[in-house]
Amino acid sequence: MLRIPTPLSDDLEALVHDTIGCCIEVHREPGPGLLESIYARAICLELRAAGIAFEREKTFPVIYRGELLCEQRLDFVVAGHIVWRSNPWNSWRRCIMRSC
Repeated sequence: MLRIPTPLSDDLEALVHDTIGCCIEVHREPGPGLLESIYARAICLELRAAGIAFEREKTFPVIYRGELLCEQRLDFVVAGHIVWRSNPWNSWRRCIMRSC
C-alpha cells in the first residue's frame, strides 16, 4: 500500500484502500457505458464479498444554523466513515471522508 502521510488512523486508511479496490474492480470488469444503478449493484456485491459493511441510499440531515434544511440521499456510507456519490461518467468514484 502506498504510504503518504495522512491524518487517518491505520484502520481507516485500510478501509479506504479496500473500498477503493472494490470500486476499481467494478470499473475494470463491466467497463464503461452502463447505468449508474448497474455499477451501484456491482459495488454492493464487491463490498459484501470483501466483508465491508455499508449502507445504500442513506438519508442524511442537512442542518444550517441549527435548523433542518432538507435531507440528502447518500449513495453509499461505508462502515459509517466513507461517504461517496457513485458517478458512472467518471472512471473513479469520488470519495469524501466524513464521520457519520
